[in-house]
Amino acid sequence: MPALAQEYQPLLNSHLRPEAEREPEKRGLLSRTAHAFRPGFTKRYNNVLFLATELTPGDWYYMHGGLRHVGFMLHLACMLPVGILMIPQFVPRIRRNFILFHRVNGYTIILMTLVGNVGALIIARRGLGGDMAAQAAAGLLAIMSTTGLGLAWWNIRKLQIDQHRAWMLRSMVWIASIVSTRVIMPLAALVMTAMRTYYIAWPCDELEYVLGKARMQKEFPQCTMRNGTTDGFVAVKADLDLSKPAGVGAVFNLNFGMGLSLSLILHVIGVEIYLALTPVEAERLRLASYEKQMEAGYKDPGNTGTTVQKWGDAPEWHPRGD
Repeated sequence: MPALAQEYQPLLNSHLRPEAEREPEKRGLLSRTAHAFRPGFTKRYNNVLFLATELTPGDWYYMHGGLRHVGFMLHLACMLPVGILMIPQFVPRIRRNFILFHRVNGYTIILMTLVGNVGALIIARRGLGGDMAAQAAAGLLAIMSTTGLGLAWWNIRKLQIDQHRAWMLRSMVWIASIVSTRVIMPLAALVMTAMRTYYIAWPCDELEYVLGKARMQKEFPQCTMRNGTTDGFVAVKADLDLSKPAGVGAVFNLNFGMGLSLSLILHVIGVEIYLALTPVEAERLRLASYEKQMEAGYKDPGNTGTTVQKWGDAPEWHPRGD
């Protein structure tokens, strides 16, 4: 019996130990898979925010309080609804049969986007790394969308429906570039992880916030050494292994600026191609604009908005039959 007890003692001990101390190979397939894809945050609300907004590990260190928290919540509360509200604006049946809804919804989108852009500018210095590339891309998108929506509003006030359509399409497609960015970033992260040569500097305080003090000291011991850091910063290797939250934060902090810039370029080109391929619809709306402007008593009907004839060098436009 003593020999039998000794034989089964290791198995008994493995079941008596806490779950976290058991060897990884003893876990089931489902448990190992779930562990591999756990972001590794120490706070539950960080996991929720990571899934809902794709905040990367480390961002909440800067966003959890103060002005940046206000900016983040403004941006989130405004831009997520805008992504939904913009859809019915381009449904022809809604535009024709629910004109009041179309107008109110349009003004709501414009106002929420402007507020959301203010929030984006507030957090740009620290959001998703906050390097110069990220700040420039976020600032450019904010300027472009604000300008585009302003021109769309101006044209509809002048009853220039064709130009209103063009500028609203541009603005919405530009804003939607953030969706394509979320596709480009993971793809870039795979390449960066495979190359294993990308690093970013993080402060030890941020690492402690993300990892907890004990894990930070284990994975980044230089943070505890005298003269082990440069102004409190250490190098963090970009790594898409989701069990290493610092590495995940590093890889997305490094590629966000590139991802947003590339996405914005593709969306700018794409919407201009679409507008160039739909001249019949543009002409139909310009004729409708001409008729409405004639009824309103405009001096130069058909050219009261941002038409090329008014602002550029182009032949005069006349409705067909004139």
